[in-house]
Amino acid sequence: MKKITLKKLEHSELQVLQAQINIFATFLGKHLKSSDLVTFLDAIIALDLSSNLFYILRNRIEKQTSFSNLNLSVAQAATIVKACQFEIYERNEYTKNVMLKISNSIDQQLKSLT
Repeated sequence: MKKITLKKLEHSELQVLQAQINIFATFLGKHLKSSDLVTFLDAIIALDLSSNLFYILRNRIEKQTSFSNLNLSVAQAATIVKACQFEIYERNEYTKNVMLKISNSIDQQLKSLT
């Protein structure tokens, strides 16, 4: 399967992404109740991928490098796009810009897969 790469992410961008994925995963975990089986299963998959991504980002953040490249599976990349588009509260301008930058980069790469 094809890989999606996020190139030259700054340390602060990784921290923002990790925090937003954590918020997304926490929301999913609290709202897993659904009468629709497909929606329920989609939420479980997104929660699992989000939890995995949280720890991947944590490891990258702990390396303390100026810039990082992230190689992601298609499913991980799609989960990040969902987290980028998820807004339960008002984000500050920097967070909005980081999430937009990451979402656009992944979106272009996903569209080029087809």
